[in-house]
Amino acid sequence: MKTKPTTALSDYVCIPAECRAIPLSIFGITARLRHVLECQGFQQLGDLHGLRISRVRQFRNCAKQTIRDLENLIAGVHGTKVTAQEFSQLPPPAPPTARQIFTVAPRAHDLSLKALPISRSLEQVLERLGVQHLGELAGLSLRQVKVLEPCEAATLGELGALLARAEAGEFHVPPALLDPLPPLDLLTQLEMSVLELPDGQRDGLLAQLGGTVAGLGPPPAVAKRSLTPRNQNAYLTRLTVSDLVRRGGPRIQASLDTITLKCQQNLHPLTPELLAAWLPRPWPLRFPPAFFVRLLGLMHPDLPAWPRGQEIKKNVTQSLPRIAEGLALALLRRTGPLPLTQIFPVIQRTAGAQQPGALDFLLALKHSRDIRVLFPQPDRPEADCQRHHGTLWL
Repeated sequence: MKTKPTTALSDYVCIPAECRAIPLSIFGITARLRHVLECQGFQQLGDLHGLRISRVRQFRNCAKQTIRDLENLIAGVHGTKVTAQEFSQLPPPAPPTARQIFTVAPRAHDLSLKALPISRSLEQVLERLGVQHLGELAGLSLRQVKVLEPCEAATLGELGALLARAEAGEFHVPPALLDPLPPLDLLTQLEMSVLELPDGQRDGLLAQLGGTVAGLGPPPAVAKRSLTPRNQNAYLTRLTVSDLVRRGGPRIQASLDTITLKCQQNLHPLTPELLAAWLPRPWPLRFPPAFFVRLLGLMHPDLPAWPRGQEIKKNVTQSLPRIAEGLALALLRRTGPLPLTQIFPVIQRTAGAQQPGALDFLLALKHSRDIRVLFPQPDRPEADCQRHHGTLWL
């Protein structure tokens, strides 16, 4: 009985050291192989050294004949294919040259990638590297980036252009632009950005966050087209919100930071009633307050956004919120209703080494089944020890 042939173990490309600096352009390689290599940003024979043939098969437009063309090229320069064990015994390659090492201007080190105008493909590559700020690219080699998916020649070109723009000071923000916007100006700018989105993105965002547009009404087309899985809708919403953060620039980010800090320091969650109290009456915008509370919560993950007030959950799995809930419950059973500003300092004093932060404390109260949060005033919430079975307190 015949057995299927096993995959060849000689999977690693080994290029002789004396040939690694030779440009690929001098070889008469086929157009299909040249196209595949150019899309990956390969320029020298040394770029092929250490590459796995199985990895090459995953490149776009790479067929069986392309692999044969690559094997002919390797054999033409007296290169070989070796096993992983043989490859590990080879002498280490020469360190990358200065041109193959990324450098980042010092004043651009703290730039967050979320606030920079980059494509989704470049964002995915940098996420796989674990890079969150531009300065974390300093010292990385071109090869470390090149082997990641979906990195292609256009992605590398975009990254190089981005670093050049940063070095030229294009992303240097004057201090005046870091002043936070007043709430009305912030929400007006966000509303205009949402309305300027392509129809599909805008309707999907409104359907997910509960927004309606005066004159347009709710997006019934999206509601009918609900065959898209929920997790995919949530993923597309996150992408749209990420684009809104980038479009807003540093001043929008500064405004979000200010609102988040205010809510955490004063221990009041952002509710539609609180947001409405910050703006003139009657409500001057086309989207309802709850829509903006949901949107701001997605734009800044540390913002305690309560678009529907308390939302009871059976179990809160995070340890710090559970500690905060237990301590708050024990305190309220002794004292009765108290403002959150009086409860939180007691919890911090009694929690010992595991002190919950303001965000953990508010998260515990948001999902608690045994503590009811009341809002005599939107910016002065109080907590009371009352068990409420399945009721949604607003």
